[in-house]
Parts: sequence; structure tokens; C-alpha cells
Amino acid sequence: MSEVENTPRDTRRFTGREVGAFFLVLIGLAVLGSALLVNPWVSKMTGGATAIDRADVTMGYFVWALAIAATVFVLARTFARTPKFDGVVLVGMLVLGVVLADRLLLAKLGLPMWRFDPDVHYAHRADTARTVYPQRDGALYYFNAHGHHDDDFPVEKPRGELRGAILGDSVTMGFGVTKDETYANRVEQILGGVDRRSSSHQMMNLGVHGYSTSQERVVLERSLDFQPDFISIGFCLNDVTEPVILEEELGGYDYHEVVKSSNVLAGWLTNETGFGRLHARLAARGRTLDEERLAEVDRIREMALASTTDPRFEKSWSHVFTNLERVYEIGREQDTPVVLLVFPFTFQLLGDDALRAPQRALAAHAKKHGVDVIDFTPIFRDAIFDDPGLLGDLRARGYDDDAIAAFFTRRVEEYFYDADHPTPIGHELVARHLVAWMAARGLVELPSNAGALPVALANRY
Repeated sequence: MSEVENTPRDTRRFTGREVGAFFLVLIGLAVLGSALLVNPWVSKMTGGATAIDRADVTMGYFVWALAIAATVFVLARTFARTPKFDGVVLVGMLVLGVVLADRLLLAKLGLPMWRFDPDVHYAHRADTARTVYPQRDGALYYFNAHGHHDDDFPVEKPRGELRGAILGDSVTMGFGVTKDETYANRVEQILGGVDRRSSSHQMMNLGVHGYSTSQERVVLERSLDFQPDFISIGFCLNDVTEPVILEEELGGYDYHEVVKSSNVLAGWLTNETGFGRLHARLAARGRTLDEERLAEVDRIREMALASTTDPRFEKSWSHVFTNLERVYEIGREQDTPVVLLVFPFTFQLLGDDALRAPQRALAAHAKKHGVDVIDFTPIFRDAIFDDPGLLGDLRARGYDDDAIAAFFTRRVEEYFYDADHPTPIGHELVARHLVAWMAARGLVELPSNAGALPVALANRY
């Protein structure tokens, strides 16, 4: 027999525990590998411009995956060395698996730019960015530390600063425009180099997509610590028709895929987790047609032609007036001027004067409470249909209002993205009239060479 044949062989076998620990290590390595695939940097390379919409959840997955992988390695070591902790290892792996699955699902589904809020249903996510919709190359919504579509500013008002609380819905928030293009920010820019009264200006954009007057009232109450010097509240006609979506007492339900809850923890689990987001998305599908039906322009037109006491809209109008009255009351309590900005739907710019009945009702209600009103219906109409001779010629040729509006489509599209949301040019128009109101009320002092439009308009208010 040779010497090689006489060499004893290594007959050691791996124990089942060692094999189990080895598989746990493999799982940890797989989780670690997933972190290298699911993160903001890879998403930016593969997802294009919209990758920023999921930057928060992909970063969240990256951090969670690293932490879970490290925990799995610790559990593998524990399993290999300490049999008495097998139960802990098993439960730990199950919990980690559920958490990882939830974070991966959330990274896939993403989070909307609204978060759950127990008082106002939903609010903007603070310190986040989202792509502007309708998408424009490189255009982003930025939400500051307070959740405003605005630049950052401190709670305490600096000496010599003029602050405005700019309330409203998506028109005020700036649907389709960047924070610098909103009328709130444009007011700051207009006043920046010309106002002799204040050394700085902060128009706090408190607008949130879809907000009703009740939500705007709560936001104002929360914002009094900012010490605003005046309050403007932007009103769009869907503030009458959409409270049925938002307000429980009017038959409302969940909105923006944010599920209502009276419990903060339940609200977080439902709205901020992957499994909760999946449930919200599936639940929203069955309501899509109802939401579209309630929010469509025809519904707004129907409301515009009805009175405020029409049984179909009476509760909604009462809801609007009650909350506006509270905003006006807050203004009086704080000795702060209030102005109501009424924004039109494009179908109101031409057509039967009856379509503008809501504007008259709002103006009469505001006047009753000593509040100023800027009705932007005639302002936009005059800016868009600014050729009386052409209008007269079209009418002489038998064009009805719809045909005339179609003829001016390109001009309308310069000022509006859709039926009610202004473009940057539209926001500029709003800003200049708001500046004129501020000058007329003595909130700002403009030199005569500050620009003809604000100074000339100040005489209107």
C-alpha cells in the first residue's frame, strides 16, 4: 500500500446548525445586494426625471436594507453559536422579512406628495420634491420644512419683514408651476426692490391641492405663529362642489390616495407603509369614476347656474360661507386685513352673465363682513379677449361664445393650463393685482417709477 493511500482523510461534516447559519448569511448578502440595486442613485440612472418622485422611498429602502442585512448577519452568528436563542432568530427573521417586503413594496409604489394629517385629512410632505405635473423638463415642486410649496423661512418673523398668509387650493399652491412662478412668490419678487415700507417680504404659500375652505381655515389657525400682516384666501368654484369629496358630513371619502383615520398610528400604518399604500391604491380604483363625475367642469357649470339655496348645493354653500366667516373673524381678531381672491373657470370668461352668479354671491358675502374681494373673472377676460374690435367682428359674423372661445384658444392657453389652473403668465397677472391691492391698503409703499401696472391698479382697490 502506498504512502498516499495511508494518509488519513478529513472526514469532518458540517452540522445542520452551521448549514443553517450559512444560509442566513446568504440571505443577508442577498439583502445587501438589493440595497445596491434599489437606491436613489441607481433610480436616477434608470428612472430619468421622475426618479426624484421616489427618491425618499428608495433612500428609505437603501437604509432599511443595510440595517436588515447587518441584523441578519448577527442572527446568523447567534444561530451558529447559541441554540437557546433559536426562537428569537426565527421570530427575528420573520419580522425582518415582513419589514423588507413592505419597504420594497413602498419603493415600488412610492409615496404621494401628500401625507396623512388627522385634522385636515392630508398635507404636503415637508422637505420633499416632486416633478411638476403636467410635466415640464426640469420643473419641480419643492416643499419646505413647513410643507409649503415655497422657499424656506423661519417661524419667527424678522424685524422689518412683511408677511402674507396666502391660503388656497391647487391654484394658489401652483399646479403646473414651480414655487418661483406662483403668484405668492411673484409678489415677493415684484416688491423686492421697490417697496419702501418693508425691508423684506415673505408671502407664505399655504395652498394645497384640493383643499376646501374648512381645511384652509385650519391651516390659517396653525399659521398664526408666523405673524402674517395680511391674509388672502384664494377661492375656486370647485370649493363648492368638491367638499362632498372631502367632508364626511357631506358624504366625503378618501382623497389623493390618503386614507382618513381618527387614530394617528392607524393613519400612519395605512398611509406610510408599502402594504398600506397598496390597499389605498386598490381602494381608490373603485372611486375614480365618482371623483371624476363630481369634479368635472359640467358639474361646476351646473352649480354656477344654480342659486346658493338650490337644494343640490345649499349644504355646500353653507359650508363655504361658515368657514369663510371664520377666516374673516380671525382677521378681525388679529387686526389683520383679509382679501378674498376669486378665480374663474375658463367657461365663465365669455358667456351668459348668469354663469358668474357665484362670484357675485361671494362678493356680497365678503362685503357683508367688511372684506375686500378681487374677482379675477373680468381681469382674465380683459387680458385674454383684449381686442374689442375683433370680438365685435366675430359676433357680427354670428360666432357664439363657445366659437369665440375656440377662436381664442391659443390666447386662453397662454393663461390657463386647463379649465382653472393658471400658467406662469396667469400667476403673474394675479400677483400684480394682489400687489396693487396691498399698495391701496397701505401694506406696501411703491415709488411712482415702480412699474405702471401695480401703481395704476392701486386706484382700483
